[in-house]
Amino acid sequence: MACAQNWKIPESVQTMISSHATAWKKVYERLEKEADSYLLITDLQKICINDSQLSLFCTEAMSVFLERYIADIRNIIITDFACNDVTYTFPKNSNNEK
Repeated sequence: MACAQNWKIPESVQTMISSHATAWKKVYERLEKEADSYLLITDLQKICINDSQLSLFCTEAMSVFLERYIADIRNIIITDFACNDVTYTFPKNSNNEK
Protein backbone atom coordinates (compact mmCIF):
# COMPACT_ATOMS: atom_id res chain seq x y z
CA MET A 1 0.00 0.00 0.00
CA ALA A 2 2.85 2.41 0.80
CA CYS A 3 4.33 1.84 -2.66
CA ALA A 4 0.99 2.57 -4.29
CA GLN A 5 0.66 5.86 -2.42
CA ASN A 6 4.07 6.99 -3.66
CA TRP A 7 3.62 5.74 -7.20
CA LYS A 8 3.75 8.49 -9.77
CA ILE A 9 2.49 8.33 -13.34
CA PRO A 10 5.43 8.90 -15.72
CA GLU A 11 5.27 12.23 -17.55
CA SER A 12 5.22 10.40 -20.87
CA VAL A 13 1.76 8.99 -20.12
CA GLN A 14 0.30 11.87 -18.10
CA THR A 15 -2.33 13.79 -19.97
CA MET A 16 -2.49 16.78 -17.63
CA ILE A 17 -0.71 17.90 -14.49
CA SER A 18 -2.74 19.53 -11.72
CA SER A 19 -1.70 23.11 -12.51
CA HIS A 20 -2.74 22.60 -16.12
CA ALA A 21 -6.06 21.11 -15.00
CA THR A 22 -6.71 24.12 -12.77
CA ALA A 23 -5.93 26.53 -15.60
CA TRP A 24 -8.04 24.51 -18.06
CA LYS A 25 -10.94 24.70 -15.61
CA LYS A 26 -10.68 28.49 -15.82
CA VAL A 27 -10.85 28.29 -19.61
CA TYR A 28 -13.94 26.11 -19.38
CA GLU A 29 -15.62 28.34 -16.79
CA ARG A 30 -14.99 31.37 -19.00
CA LEU A 31 -16.57 29.69 -22.06
CA GLU A 32 -19.08 27.27 -20.52
CA LYS A 33 -22.12 29.30 -21.61
CA GLU A 34 -21.06 29.30 -25.26
CA ALA A 35 -22.49 26.79 -27.71
CA ASP A 36 -20.25 23.73 -28.10
CA SER A 37 -18.34 24.41 -24.86
CA TYR A 38 -18.63 20.68 -24.11
CA LEU A 39 -15.80 20.22 -26.64
CA LEU A 40 -13.40 21.63 -24.05
CA ILE A 41 -14.08 18.54 -21.93
CA THR A 42 -14.81 15.80 -24.46
CA ASP A 43 -12.23 16.63 -27.14
CA LEU A 44 -9.11 17.54 -25.16
CA GLN A 45 -6.57 14.71 -25.03
CA LYS A 46 -3.42 16.31 -23.64
CA ILE A 47 -1.80 19.62 -22.71
CA CYS A 48 1.94 20.26 -23.15
CA ILE A 49 3.98 23.39 -22.57
CA ASN A 50 7.33 23.92 -24.27
CA ASP A 51 9.21 27.20 -24.58
CA SER A 52 6.20 29.40 -23.70
CA GLN A 53 4.03 27.57 -26.20
CA LEU A 54 0.81 25.87 -25.14
CA SER A 55 0.24 22.74 -27.21
CA LEU A 56 -3.22 21.24 -27.11
CA PHE A 57 -3.80 17.73 -28.38
CA CYS A 58 -7.47 17.82 -29.37
CA THR A 59 -9.96 17.48 -32.18
CA GLU A 60 -10.15 20.00 -34.97
CA ALA A 61 -13.66 20.93 -33.80
CA MET A 62 -12.28 21.95 -30.41
CA SER A 63 -9.52 24.02 -31.99
CA VAL A 64 -12.05 25.88 -34.14
CA PHE A 65 -14.18 26.55 -31.05
CA LEU A 66 -11.19 27.85 -29.07
CA GLU A 67 -9.95 30.06 -31.88
CA ARG A 68 -13.39 31.64 -32.06
CA TYR A 69 -12.96 32.76 -28.42
CA ILE A 70 -9.17 33.07 -28.20
CA ALA A 71 -9.34 36.77 -27.25
CA ASP A 72 -11.59 35.86 -24.31
CA ILE A 73 -9.10 33.35 -22.91
CA ARG A 74 -5.83 35.07 -23.85
CA ASN A 75 -5.21 36.28 -20.26
CA ILE A 76 -5.63 32.74 -18.90
CA ILE A 77 -3.14 31.42 -21.45
CA ILE A 78 -0.61 34.11 -20.55
CA THR A 79 -1.10 34.12 -16.78
CA ASP A 80 -2.07 30.59 -15.79
CA PHE A 81 -0.23 28.61 -18.46
CA ALA A 82 2.66 31.12 -18.74
CA CYS A 83 2.48 30.86 -22.52
CA ASN A 84 2.40 33.33 -25.37
CA ASP A 85 1.25 31.05 -28.17
CA VAL A 86 -1.18 28.17 -28.70
CA THR A 87 -0.79 25.31 -31.16
CA TYR A 88 -3.08 22.39 -31.86
CA THR A 89 -2.22 18.82 -32.69
CA PHE A 90 -5.00 16.60 -33.96
CA PRO A 91 -5.37 12.84 -33.52
CA LYS A 92 -3.29 10.72 -35.90
CA ASN A 93 -6.30 9.83 -38.01
CA SER A 94 -6.93 13.50 -38.71
CA ASN A 95 -3.69 14.59 -40.54
CA ASN A 96 -4.27 18.25 -39.65
CA GLU A 97 -2.17 20.52 -37.45
CA LYS A 98 -2.51 24.25 -36.75
